[in-house]
Order: sequence, then structure tokens, then C-alpha cells
Amino acid sequence: MAYVSIAVGLALVLFGRRLFWLFVGGIGFVAGVTLVGKLASESMDHWITLAIALLAGLLGALLCVFLQKLALSVAGFLGGGIAAVKLFELMETGHPEYWWLALLAGGVVGALLVLLLFGAALVLLSSVVGAGLVAESTSIPSPWPVAVFFLLVLVGIAVQSRGLSSGKRRSG
Repeated sequence: MAYVSIAVGLALVLFGRRLFWLFVGGIGFVAGVTLVGKLASESMDHWITLAIALLAGLLGALLCVFLQKLALSVAGFLGGGIAAVKLFELMETGHPEYWWLALLAGGVVGALLVLLLFGAALVLLSSVVGAGLVAESTSIPSPWPVAVFFLLVLVGIAVQSRGLSSGKRRSG
């Protein structure tokens, strides 16, 4: 499952804004994996978690096609929330029981960012969520996952922002 998570994470880091349906589907996948992992019993098979995550991703992509603004708001909430949870976990605060506060706070910020600053928010959220997914899926010792996280966020912002500015030149 780590390879799938790394692949989805890298796709979000590099292409999340350009293919916003990928962003929404990827966020659904990450949300499915994260929330099922938090709420389900430890004995649940990995394939069930993967199936739920894939269904969440598919649902997100279908929502995007039919209800774009609602889907993007939900994706912004989930993206911001999941990014906050991943960062909260990487920081090893000693209070893992408060993950839901990070989810809620990050979710509100993510939804507002997507609604107010659509393109820039997609770049930032897809970079952060993708980087968190990759950093969490690696088996390197602490503190390197945090370094990988921030490096991938910067790479994602740089790569996707380049496309954002060139897209404005073409349409202007």
C-alpha cells in the first residue's frame, strides 16, 4: 500500500492543480485511507482500507464532474484537514488523541482557500497533501520525513506555479 500512497502523493504534488479532478479524487483517496485508519479496528485488512479509499476517490471525482463547486469545497476541507492531520502526526506532539482538532482547523482553512483563491489554493493544498502522503509512506527515520515533507511542498509549489503563470500568459 505504501507504493500506491507514494504514487498518489507524487501525482498530487506535481499535477494537483492542473488536473483538479485528480486533486479531488486524490484527496478522496487520502481521506479514505486516513479516516478509515483512524476509525476502523486494527484488524481490518489492508485491501478493505484500499477499497474504501478508492471508492472515496471515485466519489470525489464524480462529484467534481457533476457538482464542481461543492466538490471543490469538500476537497478543500478534506485536503486542508488531512494535511493538518499529517503535519500534526509528523510533529509527534505527544497528544495523538487530538488529531480531530487538526482535521477541523485545517479543513476550514482549506475550504476557505479553495473558495477564495482557487488556483493558488489547489497548488498549495495538493502540494501539502501529496507531500504528507509521501512523507508518511516512507520508512526513513525521524526527523527526515519532516524534511521530505517540506522539500516536496516546495517542489510542488514551484512546479505547479510555473504552470499557473504560463497559463495566464496564454489566456491574456
